[in-house]
Amino acid sequence: MGMYAQQTLSHSVSQDSDTGTVACASNPDQQPNTGDEGISDNVFYRTYTPSDFGFSGDFDAMGIAFVAEFTDVAGSNPTVTNTVRLFTSDQAFPAGTLTEVASKTFDVSAADDGVLFEVMFDSPVVVDASTELIVAVDIVANPGPPNNYDFRIGANDAGQDSPSYLTSTACGLTSPGTFAAINFPDNHLILNLIGETTLNTDNFALSQISVYPNPVKESLNIDLPLSLELKSVGLFDLLGRKTDANFIDGKINVTSLNSGIYLLKIETTGGLRTQKIIID
Repeated sequence: MGMYAQQTLSHSVSQDSDTGTVACASNPDQQPNTGDEGISDNVFYRTYTPSDFGFSGDFDAMGIAFVAEFTDVAGSNPTVTNTVRLFTSDQAFPAGTLTEVASKTFDVSAADDGVLFEVMFDSPVVVDASTELIVAVDIVANPGPPNNYDFRIGANDAGQDSPSYLTSTACGLTSPGTFAAINFPDNHLILNLIGETTLNTDNFALSQISVYPNPVKESLNIDLPLSLELKSVGLFDLLGRKTDANFIDGKINVTSLNSGIYLLKIETTGGLRTQKIIID
């Protein structure tokens, strides 16, 4: 039996955009607020390995999600076209040579400021779930006055469990580098992968395990379907160390743990489910 489960994979603790991400900008006269400001060329990247999110077998990469941050600097209300891209690499990113496996253009304007975009490819890209996928938003440089604008991807400083990367020819960033490397360690890009996998009977049962609430402040609830028997439950930090939070009567009390990102591992008679847990 096969069933489908679509999911948005994210490395961001929060999906709320506080500001546009750090980017390479243009300001020809080097004076602020004189009307010539705008965005230069920028490519933003994040990497996803679906098996890290509990997927197995074939994974269908379907699209990319992000929050648009758009400022109409000159007041000409332009609509501009940019591109999302999906890559694989022959080495772990950012090393290696990128191979583009999918792309899709999208239009954006001032009316889309703060809007969540889900840009879907024309056809899913099917890979093994252990494949590292690199998602990217490729922003072209604005044309300058009288149609200049600033378009960026939404970001926050709420936390992330993997870095994001940037290249920009205008700023001399020719190889993907982290925002920490350019002295913006709290710039946490919201750039997600949308995907789907075919689940066999056991995997479908695993997908029916209910874990809530997430994010959690006090008590994490875990409910299993009747078709599964529980073997063990553990909550681990991102260094792989098991915490002292115990599973008792269907719940894990997390009040003794620091805020942050953890991995919940639930071993059952139908297999292992791993899920990212955020403790507020």
